Order: sequence, then structure tokens, then C-alpha cells
Amino acid sequence: MQGQVYDGFYARFLGGFSLRYREKEILIGMGLQSRPVQFLLLLIKAGDKGAERKDLLALVQNVGNDQKRQLNNFYQHMHILREMILELCLPEGKYIVLRKGRYYFTTDHRVRTDIGDLDGLIGQLKKKERTGEGRRKLCKDYCRGYGGEFLPQLAGEGWVTIEGAFYQRWYGRCLEELYGFYKEEGRYEEILELSSAASQLHPYDGWQAKMIESLLALGRYKEAEQVYREASQLLYGGLGANPLDQVMAGYRQGARKTAFGVGSLVGLEQSLWEEDAGAPYHCSYPSFQDTYRIIARMGERQESKGLLLLCTLQSSLTAGDGRMADRIRLASGDTIGNDTAGCAPAEDSRRAIARKALEREMLRLKGVLVGSLRTSDVYTRYSENQYLALLVGAGTEDGENILTRLERDWRSAGGRDMRLDLEVQQVESSTEEVGDGERDIRSACRQPGEFHLAGTGHMAG
Repeated sequence: MQGQVYDGFYARFLGGFSLRYREKEILIGMGLQSRPVQFLLLLIKAGDKGAERKDLLALVQNVGNDQKRQLNNFYQHMHILREMILELCLPEGKYIVLRKGRYYFTTDHRVRTDIGDLDGLIGQLKKKERTGEGRRKLCKDYCRGYGGEFLPQLAGEGWVTIEGAFYQRWYGRCLEELYGFYKEEGRYEEILELSSAASQLHPYDGWQAKMIESLLALGRYKEAEQVYREASQLLYGGLGANPLDQVMAGYRQGARKTAFGVGSLVGLEQSLWEEDAGAPYHCSYPSFQDTYRIIARMGERQESKGLLLLCTLQSSLTAGDGRMADRIRLASGDTIGNDTAGCAPAEDSRRAIARKALEREMLRLKGVLVGSLRTSDVYTRYSENQYLALLVGAGTEDGENILTRLERDWRSAGGRDMRLDLEVQQVESSTEEVGDGERDIRSACRQPGEFHLAGTGHMAG
């Protein structure tokens, strides 16, 4: 809604109140908590339909059930409101109009609101025949138009609480429907985008669980752990409970599930073997952490412990260069619509193309890793554009050979549109005290850049 110019008044209620006439903002001198201003808010919210007197009377306190006194207070508030309207820089016209028993903010200008737009979407969503792609679009439009809490400055007012709960409930419904659509199709990037926005708007509603689920599905385990830690502190502090524990517990249980007891050691030994042992071992990031720590401890008794390899693809999505996305689009045959003929693609479309291209190149890089690493090596997806590999028992010369193969195989695989950065350092155990946070790969090793093999660094295909 922001940035658009409307022919008439436009008011925003979600996330905070603002009123504009075309491109000009109207500043209200009195505080929103005053009754005359709340009258104004109700009239603007009612728009072309107008508000009944009983709706406005409900805002006036009725002391001792004295209806005559309540009515006098009502007229007094209306008088103050009309006096306030005269002081505002409003376009010429009639304001605070009474017509056929209903009150209107104005009858001379169009009045549009963010919640009015959402009301229109709700009306369409209530029609059960709207299914499939049409319903999905309505839900997406609602989520994009939903700007947060209804009049947060008036959170203690009863009518504000009722209205806010109504629009927030529909926001949750639309999110859940989109979540169902996207999860069935495996579109976890879209789920992550929606749940991230919802977590910002309503941090205590537990939408971080969907963020964590999406990050785990995308193999971005480090980010999932970070979201979990931050959300845990927030939810424990605000609610005294953490609904995300169930999500992480379920993930860890699934990742480390063991079979039921076996009748002999032979049966147990057979269950531990992997089906395909002819390639480098791929595992989740938590399993990679465990493997790294075991190798680091074993290295205390051995001279050779191994090397840690970080492979990073520098793409338009991570570097912020939109021109690379255009080159990738032309090379791959992807097409997107332009806003107008001859204009550049929209930013979100450009990023969608870059993200798609990045995932395609990450699959290419995975194939290169499988072909270049040894069967004794371990690797994992560390982030959206990075792989981590543990070169078990490798020394400096072994590392140089592996990096040479990686560079050669990356060129041979056609990796020319994205730059591959390679960084290597020795595996080292640490006996130093650490803080309360869980130790990760970076904190278990020396800082990146302290140890590099000859011939590594940036390379362009």
C-alpha cells in the first residue's frame, strides 16, 4: 500500500495510523486516545458505508446508566471533532456528515483504507468455490496487505482489540493455507519468506517454528539453530514457555533415530553400514558437527587430524549484483515478465531468478564435490550458497591435490556464471573455555584466513 497515490483519502490502520489525501499526509493534532479522535477513526474506517450512532455512543462512558448524560457527552465530543476538522488542512468539502441516521467522515471525497482492502479479500475468501490457484492468490494478497497490529497505540481499547483480533485471525488463516500449499509442493523458500514476515509482525505467535522447519528442509542448519536460539530467548522471557522445543526435538529425534534392539551384535553391525560407501559421506550439519569434534579429539593422539574446506558460490543473490541474474536468465532460457516493454525486470522477479540459478549451481557444485573428494571425507550443506567438507587425515599436500581437482572439475562442469571461493584450514581441537552458546564449526577452528593452502582463494570459471 505504501508509496501509492490514491484519488482521495487513504488511511492506514494496521501497524499504526496515518491519513493521506493523495500524496499529502494529514497530521492530527490531538492524541489518538481522545474520544473525538476515536470518533474520527471509526468514521474513516466506516468509509462510504457510514457509522450508526450506536457505534459512536459505545465509545462514550455511561456513568450510572444515565443515558441522557451519555448523549450530552456524545454531542460534546462531536462538537470538538468538528472544531478539530476545521483546523486540519483538508481539501474543500463537507465533513462529519449526518445523513439518514448514519455519520460519515465525508461525502465529497472517496475514502479508502488498508483494512477496507482486506475486507474485500475476506469477502472473496468466504466464497467456498474459490479454490486452487485463485484462492492461493487471494491469500497471498491478504498477507501482503496485512501490516501488523490494528491501531497499536490504542491496544487497551475494547473495540480496537476486537477489530485487531479479527484481521489477525484471517492473517493466520491465510498463512496456514499458503503453508499447506507450499509444503505439499516442497516450496520451502516461500514458506520461509512468509513465516519470517509473520514472526516480525507477531513474534509471540510461534511462526518461528515454520521458519526453522523451512531452514532444516533447505539444509540451512546453522541458520535454523540461530533462529531457535533467538526465538527461545524471546518466548521464554515473554511467555515462560517455548513451543519451538517440540520442533527441534522432533528434528533431532528424526535425525538420530535408532532401530529397535537387535538379537545379536551381527544384526546391529549390519544395521550401521551405509548402503553406498563408494562416495564421500554426506550428512546434516548437526551430524557434521559431531564428526568434526570426534576427529578433532582423535587428533590429539595423532599427528594428522585433517583439513576443513569451505566452498562458497558468489552469486547475484549473495553479492547483490542484479546484472548477474540477467546473464544467468539469458544463458538458461528463463523468462520473466517486465513491468513495461523495454524495462528491467522487477526486483523480486530478479531475485527469484537468481535464487533458482543459485540452487541449480549448488547442485552442480555438489556433483563436483562428490567426484573430487575421497570416500573418507565428509561434507554438508552449510548455508544457501556454501558447502563444508572435512578432509579426514589430509595433510597440506593432500589438500592441494583436492583443491586442484575441485578447480579443474568445476570448470569442466560448466561452472562459469558463479564464482567459486575455496578456503581451507587445519582441524584443531580446543581446550579453551567457551561461553553459554553452543560451539560451532567456526568457533572450534581458528578464524578463516589464518591458514590457507597455496593456490586457493578466489577463482572465476
